[in-house]
Amino acid sequence: MSSFVVEEWGVTGYEEAWERQRELVQEILDGTRPPTLVFTEHRPVITLGANFKPDHLRQPMQWYRDNGIEVVTTDRGGDVTYHGPGQLVVYPLFPLDWVDRDLHRWLRELEMVTMAVVSAFGPTSRQFPPHTGVWIEDRKVAAIGI
Repeated sequence: MSSFVVEEWGVTGYEEAWERQRELVQEILDGTRPPTLVFTEHRPVITLGANFKPDHLRQPMQWYRDNGIEVVTTDRGGDVTYHGPGQLVVYPLFPLDWVDRDLHRWLRELEMVTMAVVSAFGPTSRQFPPHTGVWIEDRKVAAIGI
């Protein structure tokens, strides 16, 4: 694996971070910037991914907006995901060549790294195939979206 840079963005709006990522990816593709690992937290937001199903929302859409939670439709995978302050979000902007262009293998490797970090704090975590993420017992503690 080649070198990469790490950036800490503090608390960001989801759409602001999404736009910044698109800009960084273009710079990485142009060869003007190294691959980048971004750490951030988001202001309260519900993202509706490419696999979004309306019946998976626990409240009517307007309820989220009325309670200060932004609702954003995204072109990324997943269904309904909440992000908010206190939740670390990590965006790896790396070439797929680093993992032999195998996206699913990379997701499994990211789960394993996450499980190792969780275990350093004591709890035992696990994968829950075919779902992506990491669980402690029946609670999802890490969503992974790339």
